[in-house]
Formats: sequence, structure tokens, C-alpha cells
Amino acid sequence: MISNCETQERTFEDRDQLAAEFTYFSDCILQDKDLEPSDTEGLIDVSIIQALYQSIETGQLVQIQTRDACGGKLRHQRSTSAQTIERPSNDEKPDLIHATAPSGQS
Repeated sequence: MISNCETQERTFEDRDQLAAEFTYFSDCILQDKDLEPSDTEGLIDVSIIQALYQSIETGQLVQIQTRDACGGKLRHQRSTSAQTIERPSNDEKPDLIHATAPSGQS
């Protein structure tokens, strides 16, 4: 993070984010709940990535849209550490499923 032309470094604990995402996704399907992040969140993330590329190319700051057409906030909440899902690691190798490769070759 850059603030007042000084570089600041932050560190975060290691997390198994993918396992938590799979668990959350399957729970939403099983309970017929809407997923978070929403499609709007996905579009915001894509806008941020595009702005990063544009900033790299031009060397300039790039503003991103943070409000919808009616002036409302696009992003309603941010993730917090309270949303962390703890799962024990599974070091066992899964049984292989004998299926045809996507290329059609075995």
C-alpha cells in the first residue's frame, strides 16, 4: 500500500480460501440462497483489474466507478475476518475417477 509516497507493508495469516469458497458455494446451492459476492461484485472486480492494467500502461491514477446510475453504492459490504471458515486439512489423496480426458484421449 502506498501512502504519502511511503510504501507500507501488511502481512496476513495463511488461509485455505479455496476450501471455504467451495463450502460456501455448496451450502448456498443446498439451501437455495443467493450467492455473495453478487454479479455486481464480479463486475466491480473486473473494473478494478481493468483500471490496474490501464494505470500500468499510462503511469496515471485511474478512477473507478463506485456508485450506480442512481448514486447508490455498488459495493455494500466488505469481507471481514469474522467470515473465516476453519476446516481441518485433508492430507489423504482422493480416489481417482476413471473418466475420459477433456481432449477425448484416455
